[in-house]
Amino acid sequence: MQDEAASATQEAQQTRAKAKASASAARDEVRQTAADVQDELASAAENVKGQVGDIGNAVEQRARAIADDKKAAGAMQLSGLARAINHAADELQSELPQAATNVRQAAAKIDSVSTMIRERNIEELMHEANDFARTNTVAFFGLSLAAGFALARFVKSGAPSASQPMSAAHHAETQPHPASVPPERFATAASSQF
Repeated sequence: MQDEAASATQEAQQTRAKAKASASAARDEVRQTAADVQDELASAAENVKGQVGDIGNAVEQRARAIADDKKAAGAMQLSGLARAINHAADELQSELPQAATNVRQAAAKIDSVSTMIRERNIEELMHEANDFARTNTVAFFGLSLAAGFALARFVKSGAPSASQPMSAAHHAETQPHPASVPPERFATAASSQF
């Protein structure tokens, strides 16, 4: 019996050792799988980050291109305004020479602003605008207010107003048909228009 008990104990110890080895192997396999998954997730995250960065760079480049186009168009419009003001100064020269000189000086300042806009990049212009706003707060506020009024006027001029004539179709929809107006009202309405 001792042999049987020793044999059973030995078998139990072997089974326990095999179970420990299997559990240890399973733990190692789980750890390796978790490390592999973690590496794959990190790689996927880096790929997504790179793709987002590429998209962000493309959007930034497109925004810069649009801003540069608008900057060039604005500089060209300012240059055209300076030429028009100089032309007006030429017409004033014979009658009001001092006023013509002042107008030419204003045109020269506008032209120099046009050149500055044309030659500098967006970041430099934004930096200078921020510096101007910090050092000349009242002037910046006044210019912002004037730009706001100009923008509002521009937007308002694009919308149809009561002073603009209506289209023929809209007029026909809002006015009664002459046959539906009683003759006495038609005569009164016609005489009041003249």
